[in-house]
Amino acid sequence: WQAFSAFDAVFAADEVADQTLWVRNRRNGDRIALLGLSGTKKLKELLIDLKVPKDWRDRLPLVAAGDRILWVPGIRRSRHALVGKRTGKYLWVHAEFAAEWREVFAE
Repeated sequence: WQAFSAFDAVFAADEVADQTLWVRNRRNGDRIALLGLSGTKKLKELLIDLKVPKDWRDRLPLVAAGDRILWVPGIRRSRHALVGKRTGKYLWVHAEFAAEWREVFAE
């Protein structure tokens, strides 16, 4: 594997094959099952904690499988569809943002 950035995510394709994949904006009540944490976290709280500017929060794309958020590009990945040693097929997703998004992803 090559080194991936926060703008790349790899998923176990077999775990999402029977679901419709969506790229959408956030909705009221969205929750994400973060990798490394048990339970879920409100997406709104995550974005506030990470200091994503308020004007940009509703514009961020989300990658979802059915009603589960898999990834918020440049922000965080969920623990759904993780790749492991037994994963046979992979889905690699790469996101690119225009220069105007620099303020969102600036460290």
